[in-house]
Amino acid sequence: DLQNIDYLFNVTDIADNSRESRKRTVSVDMTDPIINSFYYEVNGRRIELIFNINETNFNRITYIDYSDARPLKKTLCSSLRNGVCTKTISLKDGEHQIDFNVTDKVGNTATQNFSIFIDSIKPRITKTEPTRGFSNGEFYMEFKEANTVSLILKYGNNQTGMDSHELNINQDCIFDGRNYRCEKLIDLEDYDGQQIKYWFKLTDIVGQSDESSKRKVSVRLN
Repeated sequence: DLQNIDYLFNVTDIADNSRESRKRTVSVDMTDPIINSFYYEVNGRRIELIFNINETNFNRITYIDYSDARPLKKTLCSSLRNGVCTKTISLKDGEHQIDFNVTDKVGNTATQNFSIFIDSIKPRITKTEPTRGFSNGEFYMEFKEANTVSLILKYGNNQTGMDSHELNINQDCIFDGRNYRCEKLIDLEDYDGQQIKYWFKLTDIVGQSDESSKRKVSVRLN
């Protein structure tokens, strides 16, 4: 393995006549390519991929996205620079299951499996209430985001301290076909008679977030 060899064929018939083929020299490669490292960086729908490969007889890196309606093999890199392949691909929003195959010139293969969820649309809080005046603990908000991970209401003041409450999307919100509308009653007894500020923070599945404007209201429970 990984050496040069000479080879030839010798053919002999029943009468002991024989003939040899021309001698040829070939390189032997029985070793699969080695993927030293695999790194990626997401920027919206664009994914920068960096492979560090150990392979003397490198051929190419190909990939198949099995989330496509018609998965096809595509070439990522056909050459390496100092053992590195750097390439950017674009993916649609949604879940992706991708196999990267590193092959050498005789067909030995190494595979890198890759799963990623793409969400290029940032979450957006479109409305919060109350906007001013008084609050008895009832808060309302609307947002646009299909892949919410967390929705947190932050509230309080310097006098009593800050607090937060995470809303349950399934229980505290309804979807009207376009927006999510959320209502939550918070126990503000510790802030009764005081002024507080509040805001919402919305985070999606890929870590993008939006915060509403900070609003000030006076707490009045009775």
